[in-house]
Amino acid sequence: MTSVMKRQNGGGNPFQQHRLLTQIKDKPISFVRAKNPEPVAIKPASYILIKPKQREEEDTSPGTTLSAATPTNFIPLSATLDPGSRSPSKIQKAWKKGTPSPAGLINQGVTCYMNSAVQLLMHMPAMSNYLADILLAKKYPGSVTQVFAQLYGKLFGGKKNIFPRQLIGRLDDINCMMSEWNQEDAHEYFMSLMSRLQEDSTPKGEKLNSSVIYDMFGGNLEQVVVCGGCGNESVTKQDFYDLSVNLDEKKPEGRISLKRCITRFFEEEQIQKKDGYKCDECQKTTSAKKTSRIHEFPEHLVVHVKRFKFVNDQPRKMGAPLDYPADLDLGHYSRDKQRAGVVPYKLIGVIAHCGRTTGSGHYIAHVRQPNGKWATYDDDLIEPLSEKKALKEEDAYMLMYQRLTPQASKSKSASGPKSVAMGTPKAAGKVTKPVVKTGKGQRKMADIDNIFASAKRKKNSGFV
Repeated sequence: MTSVMKRQNGGGNPFQQHRLLTQIKDKPISFVRAKNPEPVAIKPASYILIKPKQREEEDTSPGTTLSAATPTNFIPLSATLDPGSRSPSKIQKAWKKGTPSPAGLINQGVTCYMNSAVQLLMHMPAMSNYLADILLAKKYPGSVTQVFAQLYGKLFGGKKNIFPRQLIGRLDDINCMMSEWNQEDAHEYFMSLMSRLQEDSTPKGEKLNSSVIYDMFGGNLEQVVVCGGCGNESVTKQDFYDLSVNLDEKKPEGRISLKRCITRFFEEEQIQKKDGYKCDECQKTTSAKKTSRIHEFPEHLVVHVKRFKFVNDQPRKMGAPLDYPADLDLGHYSRDKQRAGVVPYKLIGVIAHCGRTTGSGHYIAHVRQPNGKWATYDDDLIEPLSEKKALKEEDAYMLMYQRLTPQASKSKSASGPKSVAMGTPKAAGKVTKPVVKTGKGQRKMADIDNIFASAKRKKNSGFV
């Protein structure tokens, strides 16, 4: 006799139980079809499925590589030694043999933006090797870098999913304008975390581009401004850590090419006289033409797709699908076209923002794992993914490309330090920090959606 029947029948009185069983036996329950069935009221779930999982209609097995073969004069991603293109080398862009795939990250409730950014970084061999070195040498005690390295040790140390409590607790140190109880922007968090890691690793009194983080992400742009009055050329150089590209609004309904977005980024820009350009030569305020070219190519190219914008002070997401390749060549955008040649990059990670409305959304990461296969990290849910499917993410928001190292650079850099410890400082240049931090009191969060509040802060601060 079940406890339910006991509670309903005098706490288990045998006479009452016998009478009930007799009634059920004499009058068995029958079921009939209702003439006018009424809809059943179902309590709505706490979470709404934003992007239903679709069955993968393809013959490609998870992990199959569809991208073009690596040219013979470049080190492939599967190599066991890849010091990068710079000398002396501070980084190692190859996975150590037998490196397992990291575990998933548990979502506190609105921390998917953090989890996706962290997984993108953890799936960078150079970052993984750097954090392993930090963990082993116990460097930078009490810093965000140490907390991040400890999280690395947990993610790669077992198959159990991890709740990143310590890293969440350092959010104020990473970006004081973010709240752990609000949905934030994955790109802003990524750049903020990178900025903190860079500050931790920069020797006191030296430039930020002497950091190992610069060797991972840093590049250098040469900008040439030609005065419209006297024709004087003003040349400046500026470090960059990512490319924020605009979607082509002329094709709001069609697919947009990432290559086209990057080309538009480097197109000649017209500076109007009303914008206040003052020539250093003729000392006049006049119109001008501005062009940008890459002077130094980054080892890891982070491309940020600007999907969030404000129209009449109202937030809006541009949901146009993006076409992006597995292999990307940036040689065309070099300052010196005659000497640059081919500068190839391979895709190693994608962050997607799923959701059509401005009031909801969810971040996931598609990443290339140490074994070369692709997988989707949806917080603590990890699913295998084919490269063909990874290249069809219509909601792509951030893309991570790793530069292929020329074979000739291997012999030059292989004798350099294998550790990621600080090396010889680079020549100082104009340094642009990835993130500009301001006080908590200046924060203005939009209640409708904190993601767009982040985008608005970027717009107002002039950071792209």
